[in-house]
Amino acid sequence: MIATILPSSSSFHAVGYNEHKVAQGSARLLEIKNFGPFDSFTNYTPEDLVAYLQKYSSSNERIQKPQFHLAISCKGHEYSEEQLVEFAHKYLDEMGYGMDGQPLLIYLHNDTENLHIHIITSRIDPTGKKIDHNHERRRSQAVIDKLLGQDAVQKCKEDIERAKEYSCTKISQFRALLSTMGYESYQWQDQLVVKKGGSVKSRLPLSDIQTLMIENENRRKEIDDKKRRMQLRSILQKYRDISSSQKDLKKELSKLFGIDLIFIGPSDKPTGYILIDHNNKKVYNGSQILRLKDLLNFTSQEEKIKEISSFIRKLLDANPNYTAYDINKKLRNRLAYIRKGVLYHTSPSEKKEELDEDIRQKLDHNFRTEIVKTFRPATTAERELLLQIYKLKDSDADIPLFSIQDKRDSDITRLRELFTLYQGRTLRDYLKEEGYSTKRIGDRVVVFDLKLKRVYDLKSYGINPEKLYVKNHSANYPLKDKKTAIDVLPDKINPGRGSAYSDREWEVGTEKDRDNDLSQGGVYY
Repeated sequence: MIATILPSSSSFHAVGYNEHKVAQGSARLLEIKNFGPFDSFTNYTPEDLVAYLQKYSSSNERIQKPQFHLAISCKGHEYSEEQLVEFAHKYLDEMGYGMDGQPLLIYLHNDTENLHIHIITSRIDPTGKKIDHNHERRRSQAVIDKLLGQDAVQKCKEDIERAKEYSCTKISQFRALLSTMGYESYQWQDQLVVKKGGSVKSRLPLSDIQTLMIENENRRKEIDDKKRRMQLRSILQKYRDISSSQKDLKKELSKLFGIDLIFIGPSDKPTGYILIDHNNKKVYNGSQILRLKDLLNFTSQEEKIKEISSFIRKLLDANPNYTAYDINKKLRNRLAYIRKGVLYHTSPSEKKEELDEDIRQKLDHNFRTEIVKTFRPATTAERELLLQIYKLKDSDADIPLFSIQDKRDSDITRLRELFTLYQGRTLRDYLKEEGYSTKRIGDRVVVFDLKLKRVYDLKSYGINPEKLYVKNHSANYPLKDKKTAIDVLPDKINPGRGSAYSDREWEVGTEKDRDNDLSQGGVYY
């Protein structure tokens, strides 16, 4: 178990970061607590949460960066979601963040091999005092050691009971299952010894385990699971063909299907494997599903280069919403990448080829859909405008409406003031500096707020857009012709491709990625 304290902030940027993950489907909110009227999983916006945290923290104006952002990670799936949250509350209590009335957000992230949660709260307690941060990281590790020492034996007992719920038919399968929970185990005389962290946590009579295995074997004979084994076989074959290595295959199966592969023997030359189907709580010898040599029959680099187009089609077949960025992550080990509809090979010689037209159009469509999904329209008309601008159908992008009318009224008032009062350089340049972008559709001009991901149709709010297209504000110039007006297109901004993209997040709990600083990323809403 690892707890990593992430950088503080005055803007509570961690809220936008985690909510962006939620919008992508790689995270979800597990707990929201002490947020006043927003203590619900549905009646809030990221802006609401940030505003509440900032107002709460304003009770102590001396603290410039009140955000407390923490990541707690376990190895693989050795802890369940519930156990992680329970551990987090104990940790917060020990660190001084567990007082009644302390606002709290807990997000679960599922985009890495290691299950982990992110916690956001304020460094100010409900009485307005600063929560002690002296020797914070040293105290954090001491708290982790204390909690793990207190809970280790009891947790091991609970995990063994969880493992007994799985349909294992051999002791080797039972031991493989325990390994996914972070335990070592071995047979000693008439016992199964279970260890973790170098110390023994439990001893189980082998006779009890053998009896359980026999019962599971008899039960499995009564229930024909041939259909499920065929499904697993198809999944293994499909994702073997779009994976570049044994590690890549394991990661994809665990993330997408809750399937763990435990290889037996040397990692570079395994002699067998065990498949754990967590969703159905069943454990199989790999040979029951797919022979090892067939499972690890990855194609060579030369073959991969020849089959790139076929590979991309398989990726899109498995994940129809993939963008070029998603596919490029898969192409790294194949020495190729996509850029602007062109496929580039970097080895054995630098060359390029046009993507098939249907693939190019699909990736372009997915890219536009990804952009539209980042916006937060408040009216049906605004949603239709977005779809029209990005040339999408209503069925292409599921864009919910957000009830943020109070905030929108103040935003519209601000826009009216800008259009009425601003003098000097062109208004459009000034709007660009303020984080706005403009786009004209026929006789309508749309203003985008690229930070809050909102869109405003000026005509519907009674704002005359003519001032956008004149340099001398004292003159009454007509609106420029569409062909000569230079629009600042928001689709030139690739959401999630900058420093705040989700893949910048280090995999919590791995040594190599601890230096990444989430505070360097922007905020997505």
